[in-house]
Amino acid sequence: MYIQIEPNADGSHDYQIGGALESGFAVVPSDMEIPNSFPYVDIEVGKVTHPSIDGGADIVRMEVLSMTEREIPEMPEIVYEPSADEVLNALLGV
Repeated sequence: MYIQIEPNADGSHDYQIGGALESGFAVVPSDMEIPNSFPYVDIEVGKVTHPSIDGGADIVRMEVLSMTEREIPEMPEIVYEPSADEVLNALLGV
């Protein structure tokens, strides 16, 4: 799983499972515990070097070093406003 390093305006982080690691994202280690508030989390990231297993170049990538819960903001109540046609149809009993 990859997580966007910079949080969104509401404090959540975009994330993706699978695919290629894109710029602005960091790898979440597979053994990292994911807080219940995910994707509303605080993360610390850093460059981590993994030695090559075949004698090639070492792999250096951004990884999540820690992930902690963050308060989930209250979502605004969504109020349904009927359209003019719906009001007219209700008045006419249609």
